[in-house]
Amino acid sequence: LVGGVSVLLNPTHFISFSKAGMLSPRGVCRSFDEGADGYVRGEGAGLIMLKPLRQALRDNDKVYGLVKGVAVNHGGKVATVTSPNPFAQARCVEMALRDAALSPAAIGYIEAHGTGTPKGDPIEMNALIRAYASQARAQGVELAARSCAIGSVKTSIGHLEAAAGIAGIIKVLLAMKHGYLPPLLHFTRANPRIKLEGSPFHFVEQGQDWAPGPDGVRRAGVSSFGFGGVNAHVVLEGFEEPPTRQAQQTDGPLLFVLSAKNRESLARYAGSLAQYVAGPRERTWDRPFSLAALAHTLHLREPLEERVAIEAQDAETLCRALNAFAAGQLEPGTWHGNTRAGAGDSVGA
Repeated sequence: LVGGVSVLLNPTHFISFSKAGMLSPRGVCRSFDEGADGYVRGEGAGLIMLKPLRQALRDNDKVYGLVKGVAVNHGGKVATVTSPNPFAQARCVEMALRDAALSPAAIGYIEAHGTGTPKGDPIEMNALIRAYASQARAQGVELAARSCAIGSVKTSIGHLEAAAGIAGIIKVLLAMKHGYLPPLLHFTRANPRIKLEGSPFHFVEQGQDWAPGPDGVRRAGVSSFGFGGVNAHVVLEGFEEPPTRQAQQTDGPLLFVLSAKNRESLARYAGSLAQYVAGPRERTWDRPFSLAALAHTLHLREPLEERVAIEAQDAETLCRALNAFAAGQLEPGTWHGNTRAGAGDSVGA
């Protein structure tokens, strides 16, 4: 399990950061914008589970993405904590690309640190440009203009500090899942110190579809730089379930288990689930609806006292049984009971 937590419990750091000119007086994060005037502190928590891919597939887990490369280094001594070392940042990005054994041309998006400070943002972009140019020369590849988008979740949720890195990773995994890149909020014009000419980068000024690379795979880099000098960069790759695995999940009847605190709540739950299963799915970025995935998710939920189990092989049978239970009836293949002693069980067979 890998994650981070940021909770703001006292004003001490607000006061010191404000005196140092690090915080935005307007309370707005404008990453890479000419109007950037400081960062915005945020609260949040994030957690992901890492597993070898073979084990995750064997355990029937939902895989959101693959970690291809990781690098961490330190910028060493600098004049102030607000003056990061661009050479160390560039080396960190290069190390991650080498660890991933990927060309910089394969990366279609960078989730930047993007604190929204007038000095830190240009330093970060110059380091990225330096790293990608260096790796392109070393590998003898050409980097097409506007081939790699730049964004930062900090414009939406602020700087989560100790949880900033995990927030960026979760954002990228969700963007891969939906095939969509959210915009940089509050962005109007780039900081004049940032020169993107001749580089592959462009800012996500408006939300846009995220097209896969030439090989049909989405890849991204995620940066998280601490103001103490620690730099981290992760290279992520999208993942699609093998067709053979999807086919195996639909074979044979499935068992759908629901539970609630009482009979009335369970009936409402069943009715709502029936509406969801039977409802339209118009959002094109959703994966195909899977009864196997639904059954698996229901099995993972914490069981409560009032319970019902339904055996079904298709959506029509499941909806009919759910609606019948919501109406106080039991279809064949439905089992209902309560774990409290003496509550009695009713079974449909």
